Amino acid sequence: VIATSTSPPFTHQHLFARFGVVQLEALSLGAQQKTATARLSTSTHAGFHELLNIPALTLFAQSPLTLCVVVELFSSDKLASGRSRSRSGLYELAAQLMIERMARKCDDQVLGELGLTAAGGTAGKFCLFLESLALLLHTNGSRDFEQEDVRELGSAEYQLWRTVVPVLGLCSAPILCQLPPTEVA
Repeated sequence: VIATSTSPPFTHQHLFARFGVVQLEALSLGAQQKTATARLSTSTHAGFHELLNIPALTLFAQSPLTLCVVVELFSSDKLASGRSRSRSGLYELAAQLMIERMARKCDDQVLGELGLTAAGGTAGKFCLFLESLALLLHTNGSRDFEQEDVRELGSAEYQLWRTVVPVLGLCSAPILCQLPPTEVA
């Protein structure tokens, strides 16, 4: 079973023919608050509840995945910027957090190959690669990709991807979280 908060078609629909697709309902404000309370320390979840008074963030938090992204960004002190008031800004902040965490796992040689510093950053080759891949996916009307799509970007980008794949295996970003048991239907 595939659980999704939206119902856009998958690019490779035939791969999912044998699975059932369940569309989740929007999370209520109460479910958002319970999830945050379960994920955050007692001293910080009150601040998160105040954050849910911002209409844009409450709207984003109706999706389980985006709620988890908002909680993770909040717990990492990344929501202070005005960028968090748009969906694209929220995703940009999440990507920056992912890059920072990935960079911490890299040795100096890999950091150099990716054009990153130990603090992450968004000006390196890896970030340009992500932008190119995102543009390709957007142009193709897709949200997922395969190795062949990366090859389509060019040999330099493909080699960069081959450098990144082992590093991604080392990273664990607790972006996904579970809803409290009382909210699971």
